[in-house]
Amino acid sequence: MPIAYIAGLLHETNTFLESPTTLADFQGVGSFGRVVRGDALRDPSLATYPVAGMIDTFEQAGWRVAPGVWSATEPGGLVTAKAFDTLAHEIVDTLRRAGPVDCVCLDLHGAMVAENTRDAEGELIARIRALVGPKLPIVAALDLHGNISEASVASASAMVAYRCYPHTDMRETGNRAAHLAMRLYSTSPAWHKRLRRLPFLMPIYRQTTFVEPCRRLYALLEALEQAEGVASLSLLPGFPLADTPFTGPTVLGFGADAGAVDGAVNRLFDAIMACESDFDVQLLDARDGVARAIETSSQGTVLIADVQDNAGGGGTSDTTWVLEELIRQKAGDALLGLMWDPSAAEAAHKAGVGSRIDIALGGHQLPGHHPVKATFDVEQLNSGSFELIGPMSKGLPVDLGKMALLRHGGVRVVVSSVRTQCHDTAYFRRFGLAPEQHAIVVVKSTNHYRADFQPLVSSIVEIEADGACRMNPGRLPYRELPVGTRLYGRGPAFQSPTQVA
Repeated sequence: MPIAYIAGLLHETNTFLESPTTLADFQGVGSFGRVVRGDALRDPSLATYPVAGMIDTFEQAGWRVAPGVWSATEPGGLVTAKAFDTLAHEIVDTLRRAGPVDCVCLDLHGAMVAENTRDAEGELIARIRALVGPKLPIVAALDLHGNISEASVASASAMVAYRCYPHTDMRETGNRAAHLAMRLYSTSPAWHKRLRRLPFLMPIYRQTTFVEPCRRLYALLEALEQAEGVASLSLLPGFPLADTPFTGPTVLGFGADAGAVDGAVNRLFDAIMACESDFDVQLLDARDGVARAIETSSQGTVLIADVQDNAGGGGTSDTTWVLEELIRQKAGDALLGLMWDPSAAEAAHKAGVGSRIDIALGGHQLPGHHPVKATFDVEQLNSGSFELIGPMSKGLPVDLGKMALLRHGGVRVVVSSVRTQCHDTAYFRRFGLAPEQHAIVVVKSTNHYRADFQPLVSSIVEIEADGACRMNPGRLPYRELPVGTRLYGRGPAFQSPTQVA
């Protein structure tokens, strides 16, 4: 019976943030992180992740699974050297102790940057390759936001990325990774590999597969993979908030037929280049965005996406620009979530339901930001674990610590004690609120909200309010981006480390 070793290490690193991501963050000390070992990788709470798809696929095919260690935490700043080395060492060590295995299947992100390596995934795969030798299949499942290096492709036998953003196909990507590993195990020659790098960055909010152009690009990807007969074809739009020498979109192909692989990669590359102008940056500011939402809310629920305060890209989830505008423009029926402010949640719990509290809400985390100082009514309180219900994370248990529903005029705010993005309606329904029954709903999320919220609303307004998850790469102080890379579709080319458009 062949044996598959399975492990994972996931972090999306925003290198422009000052606060590092520590080992304690991965261990869940006051954060959304977790480290899972051995048979606990089969826990239902991981059912939506690639690791679950890997385990199911191997076992259904009659393989024995050797589960290693899987760890992840919320996107944030540079991963400390201690955190990366500790977790990477444990993966390699558990693989060594597992004895001879027939393949390695990894659940990775692709945009992890540590203090001691700009290419964390590439370094991890290289360490594993050094242990298992040149021929053993190593296959990685990747987030489509991965910034993929040539070194990581050289060390891996194959890679396959998500095809949906929001990421509703994580488990399916794990299935595909396992099938690729089994195919490699049963064939002697190594597959041909092709990485082709796009010459421009894709703003994150333009990467969603729910709208064009990515919707048709990923449909083309699947058609090409089948028609050309390649083993795997992936498009990774990349994570522009990581400043590395390999930041940006890539097309990846793997298969036995070099001509077929190169042909599929080139055709997809050409299709992307043909719609480069669609990857520009056009967003409303907070004032105009809120005004538009209020104006059009008579036609049905309007969703405001506060796209730059997305914890899923390293945002603080506590900026107040949209909240201030809702109050200033007297929005009559608005919900906002999630506002990360443990001190405000604590004050609400001390005061109790029905009380009125004078607090400084949000605006604590980033230089130049400020809180909203006002009187809020404490309408509801909550704490403890509950399950998410949306397509992306259905059944996933979460615990955001002490939570509170606060109201100022016609604006209600869901406050949490743990930082995470608002991508699931459960964060509102936890308080008995049905987002679709309110005039305006504000979510601090870039795109993941679309899976659960988009079917419920009549329109979406994306707002560029200042935050750590910057949508316009032309405003980021890159130092390592390859010279000549266009900063967005048809945008200016990066020329020097001092350039900020």
